[in-house]
Amino acid sequence: LDSLPWHELFSNSQLVALNETAIRVLRPEDHLRVLCTHWLLDGGGYKDKLWDIFYAVDRRAMDFDWQRCLDVVKPHRRGWVICAIALAHHFLKLHVDDLPFAAEAKQLPHWITCCVEREWTYPERLEPILTSTHDIKLLFHQVVRRIPPNPIRATIEGEGDLYGRARWWYQFAVLGRRTGPFFCDVASMLYRKVRNRS
Repeated sequence: LDSLPWHELFSNSQLVALNETAIRVLRPEDHLRVLCTHWLLDGGGYKDKLWDIFYAVDRRAMDFDWQRCLDVVKPHRRGWVICAIALAHHFLKLHVDDLPFAAEAKQLPHWITCCVEREWTYPERLEPILTSTHDIKLLFHQVVRRIPPNPIRATIEGEGDLYGRARWWYQFAVLGRRTGPFFCDVASMLYRKVRNRS
């Protein structure tokens, strides 16, 4: 979920006390970056988890280092963090006026808000396809939900720019990557089921 080397994330991590146990966690700046990437990788489908981003920003420490959070990764990943914060501002009224990128956090491409709102209308969550093969109706719904692929998730998987124009390219790439393995996995699972019955 992050592009920094593991050793750098570890060397900048912190130990916090949980009861009498020391727990190692990412430093707040790295944690927020990972949190935003994770939420976007789910295609913006979890409205309740957007509150995690809200509170990570709203209750940040006074010495929170925005340069450490945003400037240690490539520009498109910086944009991911700002986009997630902008969504928390748009939907949850997160206060952003005191952020060094306040103007950016108040601007969102229209397609992103439309995608998020559409995701929140679906009654069923996206589940791993292979866990749905026991129920043909559920499997059908899970396949249909993925066509076309969620453009936010496709852009993140493709290491793309959320503020750029081309969505179809990332969606097409996701379909190309997943179609072959999907049919192979389903065929393998069905074969094992038939073999176990005989």
